[in-house]
Amino acid sequence: MLSPELCFLRHASKLSLPHAAQLGLEFCGAYSLSAGETRSARKRAPITNTAFLKSYVENCTGERGIAEAQRALRYVEDGSESPRETMVALLLDLPARLGGCGDPPPKMNYAIPLPKNARKATGRRSLRCDLLWPEEKLAIEYDSDLHHTGSERIASDATRRTVLTHLGFEVVTVANRHMHNTAEFEVVARRVAHRLDRRFRPDRSWRANHIELRRQLLDPP
Repeated sequence: MLSPELCFLRHASKLSLPHAAQLGLEFCGAYSLSAGETRSARKRAPITNTAFLKSYVENCTGERGIAEAQRALRYVEDGSESPRETMVALLLDLPARLGGCGDPPPKMNYAIPLPKNARKATGRRSLRCDLLWPEEKLAIEYDSDLHHTGSERIASDATRRTVLTHLGFEVVTVANRHMHNTAEFEVVARRVAHRLDRRFRPDRSWRANHIELRRQLLDPP
């Protein structure tokens, strides 16, 4: 049986850069995709992490795909909890020539320690954000149609966002429709680039590449 690290390396030699990075995020994340046409996700513990992957690839000799795996690992982080979180991260941090935005990779489900008054409001010692750039105090929350409904959940999400805002974080919400509409995703991308102090100037060529990238990520390997 192949180790996750060797499996990733061998697949990286055959996959496109977006698909190789997508596979790495899945291996280092808390979900897996089932086989078959539905490609549904299920929760599970990570089967490896970025440190193991990078160390394995750096020390591996005689295998194909080392250069491809190293390129893909630039965009792999630990902690993704769903295929859509992975997709949002890659749409933002893959190179602009591929239809991404060229942003630095975010931390995934990163824990922010809370002061005492915020603990009382949330009942937690920390809050996790789907995607986070800690130094820039920018968080992205993916609003799943399935998991963010119901009055209690909506109220809890509102409290989380209020606490994060009070702590100086800007919270940008990404919904399912952003993943299927280039114009709506551009609004998110511009806001993220502004907060990260980066230039983002999409043109016709970028939009065509973005649509192709989105198509690839919606059809994972």
